[in-house]
Amino acid sequence: LGVSNLNRVAQVVEMPVTKTIMVPVQSAVQQMPVQQQMYMPVNYNQELRGVGIKFGERIDPRSGGMRVYVKRLVKGGPADLAQQIQPGDTLQLINGEDVYGLGLDLLRERIPGPAGTRVRLGFRTMDNRFYEVELQRSAYG
Repeated sequence: LGVSNLNRVAQVVEMPVTKTIMVPVQSAVQQMPVQQQMYMPVNYNQELRGVGIKFGERIDPRSGGMRVYVKRLVKGGPADLAQQIQPGDTLQLINGEDVYGLGLDLLRERIPGPAGTRVRLGFRTMDNRFYEVELQRSAYG
């Protein structure tokens, strides 16, 4: 899908812009082959910080929901320094809430928060092991 189609899919929200990142749009991803992804800008207020995780998403063929997984860690970010999270791990919980099946369009605002605050994330590894890690927000991503 080109930029003109993206403009039809994305809704613009007026916010102070200090950092723009790209995240997949769940509705567009569901209509596209798995090999393609479409991204739209997400604007974060300068006060919000992440934990240094870049996520991806795929449709889970068993549930029909979205599987949000770790694509990569930002070197030196909180997630990288925790030395537990690995690319391929699937996000299951945010602060004790089961988020499996929800797409990035719904989750992208739940992990970032004010710098210095903490967020607890639960993951399932590729060998089906579950773990939780508490991270301090201090980086974008």
